[in-house]
Amino acid sequence: MLSNRMIVRASLIGALAVGLGALSLLAGSAVVGSVAGSLNATMGGKALEANTTLFSGDRLEVKDGAAVVALGAGSRMVFGRQTEAAFLREAEAVTVTLKAGNVSLYHPTAGGAVRVKVGEVVIEPGTGYATEGDVAMLGGAVMVTAKTGMLKVGDGKRAQDVKTGQTIKIAKAANGPQGAGAGGAVAEHTWTLSNGLEVGGIGVGGVSTFEAIHAGNKVSDLCKSLSPTVPSCP
Repeated sequence: MLSNRMIVRASLIGALAVGLGALSLLAGSAVVGSVAGSLNATMGGKALEANTTLFSGDRLEVKDGAAVVALGAGSRMVFGRQTEAAFLREAEAVTVTLKAGNVSLYHPTAGGAVRVKVGEVVIEPGTGYATEGDVAMLGGAVMVTAKTGMLKVGDGKRAQDVKTGQTIKIAKAANGPQGAGAGGAVAEHTWTLSNGLEVGGIGVGGVSTFEAIHAGNKVSDLCKSLSPTVPSCP
């Protein structure tokens, strides 16, 4: 009888330990933001629904559609067609690593710190004023456009301020691996500012994620339904 009681007690203690471990793991999962709306987008292979909470480590994939994500304190991002991105909550900011495709971001003056990373290149809003801009991976290059405010672009060795109305084009390293297909995904280390940099006005190759995702009526309807919470929506 005593041995049976000991076995039961040990089982209960083991179950409690597992439960506490699961709670600890859940508590340690850093919340990144939430989904305001989506169309033809998935997270971890499952259809992405509005009001879904995003955690650090989550990976987003958009097919022929779009996804709108609120990152807290008024900061928002819109992910366009054929886009792959991963989210990471760090001590100083929420980092979105863009693997392929494009993203538009809106960052209010007092918004939470956010940044977009493509390979070694980090794009983040300038401080002190509202910023709206686009980051797109197109044709062997990364295009960064500041529509309002300013975006700061750097790779740890060089830095470039992209001011209102400017677009910079960052070329892929000539000796780096080739892209992984039409989606535009490439090995991360192929992107640095030293690979090649062109600066011009928005008319010189500027890319608007909203112009791209509005090409489909359903996506346009999604954007309109979220307006004015989504930047640049008509």
